[in-house]
Amino acid sequence: MEVHHKCRLVDLCRVCGCKLHRGVKAKGKAVKPEPSYSCISYADKLLVAFDINVAVDAAEIHPQKFCTLCFKAMSRVLVAKEQKNHVKCYVQLYNWHLHSASTCKGCKAFYSTRWHSSPQTIMTEMITPRAIIQVIEKLAPPAVITREPRPLLVASEVLSMADTLSCPICLEILNQPIELPCRVYVCCTCLVQHIKTSLCLKCPCCYTTSDLQPEDLKSAPDLVVKLLSDIAVQCPSCKKDVIARNYNTHKCSPQINTQSMIAAEVITQLFESTSSNTIQLQTGGTPFTVMKITQPRAPMNLISRRTKKRRIEEITKARAILSAGSPSIVLLETEVRSLPQEERDGILKTAGITAGMTPEQGLALKAGLGLPWNKLRLLRQWLSNAGMYIGSERKQRAVSKTIIDGNLLVELTPFSFALSGGGDELRGAPHAFTLSLKQKVVQLLEENETVGNLFWYNGLIPSDEIWIKLGGDRGGGSFKMSFQIVNTEAPNSVHATCVFSCFEATDALSNLHVALDRFREEIADLNGMRWKNYTLRTFMSGDYEFLSSIYGLSGASGKYPCLWCLVTLDDLISPTSGRIFTKRSLQSITRDHQRFVESGGNLKKAQQYHNCIQEPFFNIELTEVCIPGLHVTQGIFQKLLLLFQNACHELDLQYAHLQQGSLNGGPMFAMYCNTFADVAKTREELQSAEEEKDTLQQVLTYCSMVHANCDQELRGIVELFEATSEKVQMLVQRLNMLMEILKKEFDLNDGPFVKGIEESLDAIGVHRQKYFGGIFVGNHVHKILQPSNVEMLCSSVLKTAHTLGVFIPEVHEVYTKFHSILSKFGEAIRDFFTTLDNNFKGVRRSVKMHLLECHMQEWIGHHHAGCGLMGEQGAESIHSQFNSLGSIYKNIPDSLERLRCIMQDHYLKVSPRIKSASPPKPTRQKSV
Repeated sequence: MEVHHKCRLVDLCRVCGCKLHRGVKAKGKAVKPEPSYSCISYADKLLVAFDINVAVDAAEIHPQKFCTLCFKAMSRVLVAKEQKNHVKCYVQLYNWHLHSASTCKGCKAFYSTRWHSSPQTIMTEMITPRAIIQVIEKLAPPAVITREPRPLLVASEVLSMADTLSCPICLEILNQPIELPCRVYVCCTCLVQHIKTSLCLKCPCCYTTSDLQPEDLKSAPDLVVKLLSDIAVQCPSCKKDVIARNYNTHKCSPQINTQSMIAAEVITQLFESTSSNTIQLQTGGTPFTVMKITQPRAPMNLISRRTKKRRIEEITKARAILSAGSPSIVLLETEVRSLPQEERDGILKTAGITAGMTPEQGLALKAGLGLPWNKLRLLRQWLSNAGMYIGSERKQRAVSKTIIDGNLLVELTPFSFALSGGGDELRGAPHAFTLSLKQKVVQLLEENETVGNLFWYNGLIPSDEIWIKLGGDRGGGSFKMSFQIVNTEAPNSVHATCVFSCFEATDALSNLHVALDRFREEIADLNGMRWKNYTLRTFMSGDYEFLSSIYGLSGASGKYPCLWCLVTLDDLISPTSGRIFTKRSLQSITRDHQRFVESGGNLKKAQQYHNCIQEPFFNIELTEVCIPGLHVTQGIFQKLLLLFQNACHELDLQYAHLQQGSLNGGPMFAMYCNTFADVAKTREELQSAEEEKDTLQQVLTYCSMVHANCDQELRGIVELFEATSEKVQMLVQRLNMLMEILKKEFDLNDGPFVKGIEESLDAIGVHRQKYFGGIFVGNHVHKILQPSNVEMLCSSVLKTAHTLGVFIPEVHEVYTKFHSILSKFGEAIRDFFTTLDNNFKGVRRSVKMHLLECHMQEWIGHHHAGCGLMGEQGAESIHSQFNSLGSIYKNIPDSLERLRCIMQDHYLKVSPRIKSASPPKPTRQKSV
């Protein structure tokens, strides 16, 4: 018996010790078993109602559940205590002790209620519920009160007779009382209803282990029946005291609620004539709507599911009437919003309602906040506590997998790295790239079409074409090759730039071949490819150095520096507008490179073949190569600002000698001016020589990898490289010597007029970059060229002269000249170069000036698209996104895994499917 004691406790009630009802078969049909309730879940309520502390229960002594009858008794006690009513609990609590084979009442109760034969045998031996109900109905005395509503006990008699005259089941005045074995009186209808609903024959008050027998039931004594007849009750309608036996014939006073009684009679008749639960009463104006609602008699926590459903239907119908034709959900939303925030949160928490996110919204959250998976898990836990759900990680990873679609590979690839002592070495570096560029382009096109993000800009792009812009740039320690779909919103932004090749090495020519040669055929097939009803058209963009490398030119330092025409460096000394130069093409560059290779590939003779020293990477015509407008404007403005600083420096020199009493200056002043001019010239020569040296080093590295056995060709390149290196070293020494001479006077940035320029730039809110020669960001150049800012910048010389209290004739000339040139640069290209030729004679044109003067207008006129749409800003800005992602995953020790995580998050950021799930950006309020 001790071995199976715990198993038997499972079938016993913790409160009364009875066996939990399992249900029996009657007439071949299974009776639905009554539910049982866990003691742990209702520990607080059991302690309040029965003073039972289940927290100290022992598993080998106490059962873990309690029966339905005890649950109902507990609910009645709790309701009575909450309403502060006097109630008597008729549950007989069972006292549990340590188990013993001879004294364990739990095991005895188990055996006493356990079936020892088949269900049919038991049914014949047991008293059926129908039989006991018939006995109860025969014993019930005639009803004293039959009228509804039921009366109330008079307040003076409540305390003395509440236990005797009230039913413990319905808590109202006894009606047709029946005496139970425990000498408690209950209503006949309550007892019958209890047996019908519970199918249990146990006493509903004391819950003894034995079933009720016919001989245990008795009709209430005549004394009790007479007491019920003579007791004073209160009519709930007129609030008058009436003797119970006279209540059925009692008529409310006609002076009280006469109108209410008439209205009730009329409304009752109207409802009887219709099947609807609403009627309309016509008036002289807006009709009244009357709705029939059942008077509730029990709280929500004690009613059945069917009753709850009926109450919800009544509320829904009432809400539909009040909504006046609009969806009832609108009124429900208004009700919820009108509640205080704490009450709303409590309702959502109690009802178990959570605000959920789709997997796409979860990934948009991850990409927008820059969260790795582990921090997203932590955020999921916090939001789950607050009743918000951001989706499962499994579903989010599945969606992320469909976006990447197995089209990403990260591996260790040998790249070339320059050594500090000279030369190069091959070293493995992380390299991530898409396996199929066409598949990635088609995927983004389909996602953009799905979210409605394909545009043709009012005919700017032909309606049957989709433009794909390729570009590359190095920044943040890695080179990134990317593409943009021009037919999208803001195509030149970082959010529309998709990187398809990224390696953590320099953008040397040999490294570009290693990374990009695999895409030659795909890019050739992409140009002219059909997608649905559209034809794809590819363009190339990037800074000028990148474009020169892609198309095999030696760069801006060669004799033929322009990618689009055969202008020479000597031609750039004089104005080039109005002059005609031979145009380049992809075929001419390929032809010149073949001639260069056939002649032996000697770089000393590269100018004879128009500086075409390498084969073009991709089969994209030069007419489809975008002018690098961002770098053109940066370079030209940087040159103009340097001229402005030089002019202000000359003013500083004059002011310094004026302070010494020598306005025109003497021999030292002339030597200083000559030295300053020599410094500017030497810097230009040094920059050109360094560019030539870098180009030779890249060519030498590439040729040593491709033509390792051609010693004669390599020897010529090595000799040229050594000569250029000696020239660079000599120019560096000369520049250092000249700078030492200048330092004897004062530095360029030490003069008050030059400092005035920097103060004006700070006031405008524009700052130089710390690297790359102190150049400005592109949008900062646009900001400086606004008319008000041009006036502030140029008038700095007038302000400085006024502050110093000196008169220098050249001050006003400097202001006029530079105000004119900067204003024209921000307005019109032709007027800018006309002003440049008139006011700055002898200034050598740079390659970027040549591009702006001769090719920018032609390119815009041919494609009807400007630099804002077809520029290189997206490829330049993508570095900031990769730097941010790199700081998130910096703790990953494996460089390959770190780059894989960065690329995966990047693909989530550029996916239109994920971006469409992101919330709209908040609009910035303009400060007054």
